[in-house]
Amino acid sequence: MKRRNIFVLFAAAVLSMGLSSCLKEQEDLFEESASARMQDKSVEVQKILESKSNGWVLYIYPKNPSTEAMNMGYIYTVKFRDNKGAAR
Repeated sequence: MKRRNIFVLFAAAVLSMGLSSCLKEQEDLFEESASARMQDKSVEVQKILESKSNGWVLYIYPKNPSTEAMNMGYIYTVKFRDNKGAAR
């Protein structure tokens, strides 16, 4: 009787693994691939960064600024051209 119970449990385990198999087909949520979307977004961000003729202002402050440390930071102006940034 014990041998029959082990066989039934083994058969149930194999059957449950077979029924819960992964589906290989998934519907596409986007029209383009992820790499194409990333490339498009990269070009868009590059155009935005290079569009400002005066550049951008970059503020750098300490990691955990206290009220006294708020005045202790660095300010840079950054201009982007040809995939490069120049900070002053």
